[in-house]
Amino acid sequence: MNDNIVLSVRDIARGYGRRIILSGISFDTARGSVIGITGPNGCGKTTLLSILAGIIKPDNGSISLFGKDPLHDSSVFRNSCGYVPQGNPLISEVSVRDNLSLWSGSDKERVQEIISEFALESMLSLPVKKLSGGMKRRLSIACAMADRQELLLLDEPTSALDLHYKEDIRQILHHYAEGGGTVILTSHDEQELLGCSECYFMMPFEEAKEYGIPQLIRTSAQHAIKAAAGDRKELL
Repeated sequence: MNDNIVLSVRDIARGYGRRIILSGISFDTARGSVIGITGPNGCGKTTLLSILAGIIKPDNGSISLFGKDPLHDSSVFRNSCGYVPQGNPLISEVSVRDNLSLWSGSDKERVQEIISEFALESMLSLPVKKLSGGMKRRLSIACAMADRQELLLLDEPTSALDLHYKEDIRQILHHYAEGGGTVILTSHDEQELLGCSECYFMMPFEEAKEYGIPQLIRTSAQHAIKAAAGDRKELL
């Protein structure tokens, strides 16, 4: 396998009961990439990230993560991935500082780096439950980066942020990628997708089956944005 490929996904499938959510999902991700995945609500983006983070298992298919098989050794997921779901993964009753410490282990130097990078100094003593939705989102991303993971999986990372903080997060993620980290994110945000190094459009399985095309298609950010708005002609 190419040494620059950190994640290789082949023919991933997942269903719930008789409903097929994902089928034939395949792609490779290179080190230092920021990958954007967009598509209509309910098409399977969150399910895919949950599989890549080791939260749920696929029904079929294979994953190679840094040359290892995480489906047979779940520690590969834990040791390699930082994951931020759409919901709040933080411990609401404890402080911002304590949440960062829990995610970073004993690396106090890294905690200080993250505090500075995300401008969290003024809120360190606050319990998470007192933060706004946007601040919780920033802290969630900070926590995911605190353990120096090589792959970040972010489910709509800037959805609750104002324009200023969205741009801050984009700059932080690109700096992380320039340092050799890899990001896979889902988004409906046009500017976020335009800033990605690669884009994929995901459509619902039944629609892909009807068109006779793959469910996940690599394309330009512009075409992915148009397809998400309902204009699929560039993909057919």
